[in-house]
Amino acid sequence: MGKVYLTGNPTAKSVLESVSSSNGSPVCYDHFAFRTFGVDGHGIDSIASFFLDFGYTQRDELRIFISELLVDELNSQSQLEAEENKFIKSKKESFANSKEEEASKDKLRKQHLVLDQQQRNIQELKHSLRTTRAGMEFMQMKYYEEFSDLGKLK
Repeated sequence: MGKVYLTGNPTAKSVLESVSSSNGSPVCYDHFAFRTFGVDGHGIDSIASFFLDFGYTQRDELRIFISELLVDELNSQSQLEAEENKFIKSKKESFANSKEEEASKDKLRKQHLVLDQQQRNIQELKHSLRTTRAGMEFMQMKYYEEFSDLGKLK
């Protein structure tokens, strides 16, 4: 688990690598701790779902534990900063969603262009088939006329 987490989180990896024990040997760790904010959308559930989605199960013996900072018990300045962070995160998510929506609309426009081109190609093909059919019917008529003329010559 440590390798997976540290590979995906280079900051945590560099912190762990820079910390050493008093005798210079690497520090051994037996758990990870995450601190969340006790604000809607930023509490324990916001990070626990990540681990649950990856197959971790909730137990009494946790090697990963998640705690929650009770924002409403902080001083007013800290509460304001927490709310500002929540607002900034919300704006970033909104921006990302609008980018995804824009990309989706662009993809849909491209699909419509392809569909329109296919419809034009179908119409051209139908026209070509009608022209070919008319030409074949004309050739068939001429063939019968010539065949009929050959019969009159005898």
